[in-house]
Amino acid sequence: MIVINITLGGPIPKPSDMFYSKMIPALKERGITNLMSRKDWPHDVMRNVYLDLVKETPRYFPFLLYPIAIVTQFVRWILAKEVWCSSSSTAEWWRKTAIYNRSVATMSMIGYIIGSLYIYTASSCFLSALKIWLTILCH
Repeated sequence: MIVINITLGGPIPKPSDMFYSKMIPALKERGITNLMSRKDWPHDVMRNVYLDLVKETPRYFPFLLYPIAIVTQFVRWILAKEVWCSSSSTAEWWRKTAIYNRSVATMSMIGYIIGSLYIYTASSCFLSALKIWLTILCH
């Protein structure tokens, strides 16, 4: 059995923070002091930093090998991480989370209503067809 631990052990660093934490020391090693002008950054340094970040990024696992509960928890974790990383403050994160929760609740209610109507119309159509069939057979 494969167990995947998807707990958030502390604050999630933002992608830009992770990038600059590697890029600034790499530029200083090359003797570049003007960090504001990106066009002066050497391409090989940027490529090496990118490849380091790619190595540190966990790979997505094949979903078909794992139970649905693990996949669902993984998707929730990825979604929470994306919302956090795209927010500039905790207030914006809270607003985005509230909007997402409201939209999921709304879609859930709409799905329930549509499903109920479908079952009702399907059963009424079945009963109508059964009445017609019985009428034909009995006469």
